[in-house]
Amino acid sequence: MTPPLEDDASEASPPVPADRCVDIELESGELVIYDRENHRAWIQSDDAVELEAAA
Repeated sequence: MTPPLEDDASEASPPVPADRCVDIELESGELVIYDRENHRAWIQSDDAVELEAAA
């Protein structure tokens, strides 16, 4: 059994500015969220939920 992951604040990434990430809805209805400064950093989903519902 692997030990649980620990949250080490000393290794945490600095916060990302709000305008750095952008979302776009495709014609198919899928949602893509991407990083304007790192074209390889993106998330794509065919379903979207409100942030509060995911918590």
